[in-house]
Amino acid sequence: MTTLRDLSSDMLQALENAFDPDTGELTQSFESLRSTFKDKATSIALYILDVQGDILKLQGEIERLSKITRRKQNKIASLKEYLSFYMKETGCSEISANLLSIKLQIERDESVEVDAGFEFPEHLCHAPKPGLPNKAKIKAALEAGEYIEGARIVKKDRLTIQ
Repeated sequence: MTTLRDLSSDMLQALENAFDPDTGELTQSFESLRSTFKDKATSIALYILDVQGDILKLQGEIERLSKITRRKQNKIASLKEYLSFYMKETGCSEISANLLSIKLQIERDESVEVDAGFEFPEHLCHAPKPGLPNKAKIKAALEAGEYIEGARIVKKDRLTIQ
């Protein structure tokens, strides 16, 4: 199979003799090379369009699967919240079954929540990025008893299913 590169090279070499010296018309051999080159280029362009169509289909499928994934993740979060709520309400912190164990740890995790739009003092921000709150510094200040508007420590329950 002749490549586009080979055809291009052949056309450049044949260019000196491309025209009939008597009639000034393109020679049959050059015309044949040019036709073969156009066919090859057309085939490559059609392949490109085909692959672009495949990419669009794949992107659509990725988007569809991402939506399904998000729905399932939201469902899991909702069910975990549901299970946690009723385990906490009944005072049940651990359930062991044949195939799994469920454990609810009340207020196990701590995190710092900051409200959007609040500007924090420079000593509570990241050094290379002024204005961007440093949650570790804010947590330390809150634990030391300092009041910081727009920030708080939040304790969350942890539900583990194994």
